[in-house]
Amino acid sequence: PQHTTGRAIVEAMARENVGSVVLVNTQHKPVDIISSYDILKALSRIRPESEPNITVDAPDLFVHHSQLAMLMNHYMKKFNKRYAIRLLHAHIELQKNAAGEIRHYIFQLTAQLF
Repeated sequence: PQHTTGRAIVEAMARENVGSVVLVNTQHKPVDIISSYDILKALSRIRPESEPNITVDAPDLFVHHSQLAMLMNHYMKKFNKRYAIRLLHAHIELQKNAAGEIRHYIFQLTAQLF
């Protein structure tokens, strides 16, 4: 029907299991085509209004907090171009040798999507 909304088109495509629809003008001449790929692509670009949350869980002996925060902010901007991220969380554990010295860090990064 004339003046059909985008939502109605998408609902009809899903209900009728149709992969694409030809859009026509009032003279019933084709003017465009919309596919399920177009719809998925548009949905993937929707971003929430809220800012993502960045958290760090690290022991007091971890001395690289500011560098880690800077890196996480940098990569959050890159990630958010592709994914809608709600939370980026870093968990750091220290592994010590027998003498009690820090041997290495175990770093776990978790991203929670919207």
